Amino acid sequence: AAYDTAKSAVTKYAVAAGYLASDFQVAVHLLDKATKAKLSYCHALATGASLGAEVTRELSGSATTFTAAYARKLSSGALAKIKLDNTGTLSTMYETKLASGEKLAGSCQLKATDLSAPLKYGFAVDLS
Repeated sequence: AAYDTAKSAVTKYAVAAGYLASDFQVAVHLLDKATKAKLSYCHALATGASLGAEVTRELSGSATTFTAAYARKLSSGALAKIKLDNTGTLSTMYETKLASGEKLAGSCQLKATDLSAPLKYGFAVDLS
């Protein structure tokens, strides 16, 4: 919550509730002064993978967004993730730890609904 002392008014607030079980978690959020509702769910699979989804809806209008994602820890210790949202944006990420301890990550993003759109990609190195 945020309180503006000059206006003597609450300018922002949000509330959330969640449930955590051994293999899944679910959360419900009321955001932006209760003008948006968000429901998120994540399920841990037995194979070292997890599957998640999130839906956000503006309560005052009809705008709804969603995202679905999958993450998996590979046998080599690397992490692979993939995410798709309601706009058709498909994102992927691969992260591995080098033998000397540094982490190396690569990611790319493309518009699945328009394959002629330019591909976005990035690389990161964590030296710590």
